[in-house]
Amino acid sequence: MVGKWVVPNHYTFPLLVKVCVEIGLVREGKKVHARVVKFGFEADLFVRNSLIHMYSVCGRIGGAWIVFDTGPDMDLVAKGLFERMPCRDVVLWNCMIDGYARIGNVSVAREFFDPMPMRNVVSWNIMLALCVRFEPNEATLVGVLTVCASLGRLDRGNWVYSYLKSNRIKPDLLLSTALLTMYAKCGAMDLARDVFDKMPNRSVVSWNSMIMGYGMVLEGWWCFDLMCRVYMIEPKVEHYGCMVDLLARAGLMKDSEEIISKMPMESGPALWGALLSACRTHSNSALGEIVAKWLIELEPRDIGPYVLLLNIYVAEGKWDDVEYVRRMMKEKGLQKHLGLAWFTQESLNQNLLLGMVQSIGEAWYTQC
Repeated sequence: MVGKWVVPNHYTFPLLVKVCVEIGLVREGKKVHARVVKFGFEADLFVRNSLIHMYSVCGRIGGAWIVFDTGPDMDLVAKGLFERMPCRDVVLWNCMIDGYARIGNVSVAREFFDPMPMRNVVSWNIMLALCVRFEPNEATLVGVLTVCASLGRLDRGNWVYSYLKSNRIKPDLLLSTALLTMYAKCGAMDLARDVFDKMPNRSVVSWNSMIMGYGMVLEGWWCFDLMCRVYMIEPKVEHYGCMVDLLARAGLMKDSEEIISKMPMESGPALWGALLSACRTHSNSALGEIVAKWLIELEPRDIGPYVLLLNIYVAEGKWDDVEYVRRMMKEKGLQKHLGLAWFTQESLNQNLLLGMVQSIGEAWYTQC
């Protein structure tokens, strides 16, 4: 059959297994088992029964149990028993979730996890371990970046980029374009330009994303100028805030600082805070340090500027300044909850995956 390129069916393998049993050729029977898996007949009831019979007769009970336990109808039996039970405690729910998690069935595990009336630490640990265990491929990362772009979550998009670098994944055209589009939609045009410049090949979508990103800044300037010059509307703090945020997100830090300094009214902490946040995003430590110190003098009890300044110093590797800011926070009784400022490579990958799961969940919830 193999020489004549005849494809076997579900009648072929039980006969072969029966011959192996009669002759006592366990090794040949294992080869038949491998062929069963290769051609996708491991779910056939008659094929599985013949394999179980072969392993049992030949004294290979472990092999028989493996075939029995991996049968597709076993989950139906478990589901049937679960649904017939009048009382289901958290232990029973966890057993069902753990069972599907062990065989890698994420969707069914999630189907049991979502309607749980009560969850404990074990429930969450099972699901978290299941999420962390799977390595995303390029297609998965493209989907996650698309969600990040739709939600405007630049922080999550940066996590994906960090995951790419830490796992030495070389982005193809599709993944590079998704990363570029995410940065453009989130207003981080300097980061988008960096990805764009490093692309060996560029598609129409790549060019369109860059044009769209820069067009948003130009349209913002145009609307602001039209409001002031043509319609004679005096801008308020809110209008200046929109412009500062737009320019800062595009990496135009000097323009943001200039528009704040030229405001006819006093600029509040919110505007400088937006500029400081952009300084951290775009790694402009010099301007960020100036803005952060000014905000700390303006509102010494606000923990936000301290945290952003601390993260800027961490990114720049200025550990003496990091200790100085931490000591200043401690003296003023300001406590920062430990987040992602200190992490190992393993925790970075885990936080990234969990973040991606949460982002996708948020997008699904929004679309429903």
